[in-house]
Amino acid sequence: MPSSDANSSSDRARTPRGLVAAGTSFLGALAGCSSLGSGSRTNSSSEADGRPGTATTPSATGNDQSSAELLTVQTSGTLADAVQRGAGLWNANPEPTSDRLVWAQLGAQPSFDDRLADHFAAAAELSRSGERADPPFRVATGLAALEESGGALADGTVDAAGLGSPWYDAEPTEYVGGRADAVVRHPVGRDGWVFVVSPALAEAGIESLSVDQLRRVFAGDVTSWRAFGGPDAEPFVFLGPDVSGDWDPAYEAFLLAGDTVPELDYRAGQASQLVTVAAERDDALGVVPASGVGLARARGVPTLDVVVDGERADIYDADYPTVDDVHLYTVGETDARERAFLDLLSSPFGQRALVRRDLLPLDSSAGW
Repeated sequence: MPSSDANSSSDRARTPRGLVAAGTSFLGALAGCSSLGSGSRTNSSSEADGRPGTATTPSATGNDQSSAELLTVQTSGTLADAVQRGAGLWNANPEPTSDRLVWAQLGAQPSFDDRLADHFAAAAELSRSGERADPPFRVATGLAALEESGGALADGTVDAAGLGSPWYDAEPTEYVGGRADAVVRHPVGRDGWVFVVSPALAEAGIESLSVDQLRRVFAGDVTSWRAFGGPDAEPFVFLGPDVSGDWDPAYEAFLLAGDTVPELDYRAGQASQLVTVAAERDDALGVVPASGVGLARARGVPTLDVVVDGERADIYDADYPTVDDVHLYTVGETDARERAFLDLLSSPFGQRALVRRDLLPLDSSAGW
């Protein structure tokens, strides 16, 4: 998406050394987040690293690295926000029954009883710490350009990395060079653009359109919604902002793939502006970014299913043409630390509290 293109982070690119472990400011202060500063991925479990309160007991399996080892994650774009919030929350290791300010800020509360990091660490067979702001291991995050993140992942400088949007021409694994065959994808959320319609249109029966029908509407070939069983009203169509550069957002690529040149009534750069158009008109069709779906739902603006090859796909289906999974990537078999943090992000709680603010959750069970 234009406002969160990972390539737009290139002017903020830094080396992994000295990057600030993120999270919200509140969670960062609560957790005492670490900086991504070791410069290398250590594998020794024989001695502590000197950080106060970190555990040094290896996992129960004996096959994974020490629970005291820092987990380093480098990302960009919309995925960065979810990962940074997760790191701040992990390092805070709050308790579900007592740290009410944390859960109030997140708008969600875990259904389990253990402290947050302890819960996911235990499931990965790591020792629990049992203390606030003292997780079984700490998580440090940083921002970097895609090439830098790929190089850091390939040489072991970081444990996990986000390698951009699924809509770029380059396959994300191209950024890791000769390690591409060893890269493992871990879906975290879904990103892209979602078609929405005015509530009045949905009530009139416009709940899904085929790929061809969408392209015809945006090309200006449809002069009345009656052509698709709707009201006798001319479609009012809108998209996000014009994009300059060497890539197109998902909706542009989808529409132009059918040799469609959109005839638009409105463009806007903010999700709230796009949602407002759909909410206040009775004839509108357009797109909102994945991060705007929650706002659309709150305002009663329905998402539009898309019929692809005769099958109706909603925004959580793999066939939805302008949305795709976004991943964190690791190299080789995941260790216990990586599994524990990834489990936090993909858990029902992580999807509700961390992911759906900027991305679509992986499935509809996370709710809105």
